[in-house]
Amino acid sequence: MWLIDKLTKASESTFEAMNKHEFELLGDAPGPTPSAPLGNAGDFIGKNAWEVIAGYEREYGGFLRIWLLGDPTIIPLDGELTERVFITAREDFYKDAPTAALRPVLSDVEPFLANIPEHAPLQARSLFKLDGYLAWVAQQVGPLREATRVRLALLAEGKPRPDGLYETRRIGFDCFSKMAVGHTFDDAVWKTMWRMVEEGDQRMNATLPTGQTSWDPGFLKARKAFWAEFSTDIDEAKGTDLDGRLDMLALGLRENVDLTMPELAASLANLYFSGMLSSSSSLQNALWYLTNHAVDKQQVQAEVDGLDADFTFEQLDALPHLDACVREAMRLLPPVPIFLRQTAKDREIEIGGWSVPKDTQVFLCNYAVHRSERHWAEPDSWKPSRWTQDVKDANPYGSGTFWPFGRGVRACTGERTAIVYIKTAIAEALREFDVSVGAGQDFVPEQFFGCMSGTDWVFDVKKR
Repeated sequence: MWLIDKLTKASESTFEAMNKHEFELLGDAPGPTPSAPLGNAGDFIGKNAWEVIAGYEREYGGFLRIWLLGDPTIIPLDGELTERVFITAREDFYKDAPTAALRPVLSDVEPFLANIPEHAPLQARSLFKLDGYLAWVAQQVGPLREATRVRLALLAEGKPRPDGLYETRRIGFDCFSKMAVGHTFDDAVWKTMWRMVEEGDQRMNATLPTGQTSWDPGFLKARKAFWAEFSTDIDEAKGTDLDGRLDMLALGLRENVDLTMPELAASLANLYFSGMLSSSSSLQNALWYLTNHAVDKQQVQAEVDGLDADFTFEQLDALPHLDACVREAMRLLPPVPIFLRQTAKDREIEIGGWSVPKDTQVFLCNYAVHRSERHWAEPDSWKPSRWTQDVKDANPYGSGTFWPFGRGVRACTGERTAIVYIKTAIAEALREFDVSVGAGQDFVPEQFFGCMSGTDWVFDVKKR
């Protein structure tokens, strides 16, 4: 034992000597002791990064530092610290990963990829910033119900499907298509879109430092074909009467959106990559929780059964137990569990009372915050009843204790769209059908395209 202790201390001393400047700044900050040559990277091998960080939070609190190989990484978790990164001191941080990996799956008109100063003007031109956006999104209940109903009716005719994640993504594709252009696409277009998603995921998981793998001809062909679908829809819509149309394409044309027609086509295509995948993960996760908590499922089913035949989103949004279950599912399983930033390239910055070296990696982990005993009672337990009105008021979306969509101006601009989609799809799945996802099955996570989802859940649909 004494020899192991001696070797461990020697390894720790060697690591400190190799990273002297960083240790002078952050060596006394809370966090696990690093050792040569991995630093703390060994803690993450074979584990989910968000679960490792949640363990760190329980041991070290709301701010800590780790070393991944020879590079320090800071992990701010307290609300005032994430507020600094996301809101009050954004100029001290910039977005690196996964920007390189996602170009050009997402086109350059997507604010998600941009840093200061490009972000603000891009966001101002976003479809989600149109004057009529909030009224538009409230009108999406009808189109979303139709798209969900048609897809579920097809599934109800067959046997239970072994891949629930695939099925919820396919529902999401149809729903986002109805919202984007007013109609659904066939399987060929779905496969074309999915080819782009796979390439983006491969690049995000690439081992090269830049995350840049080569663009193979199959991807380039898929991207051209997918974007062309939206160019065709735009050409067909121009010069026609758009009154009465409820899709985002029509909204953009009616309001003379500040985008060229190719930019508008790319923006409509971006909806799938920047919104559909994460929203569908949340939908599947919520349905899994409801499937495996029968009392909650019955309560939500009773609520949606009591709605008018042509219910509005205002009526849907007023259902207390549905709202509580959606919030609780996103608290326990936020669709994007880790956000990445870098500190300023040209200077040291200060956060949490510590000076941080320039260009230091930053992990922001809502999963750890959402499961912190410092913020939530029984944080790892499914308890929709916790979401009383007082708790909602104290922990709104985007607060320091509950941010499944991120925080500040860099939060998901389609947050409202996602909530309308998730709630409407659940309502249709339980009102017209009896949908179960992963009955009796454990949560085995997959991180795909940056989103956390359960895998290998059986998806079963029966008509009520």
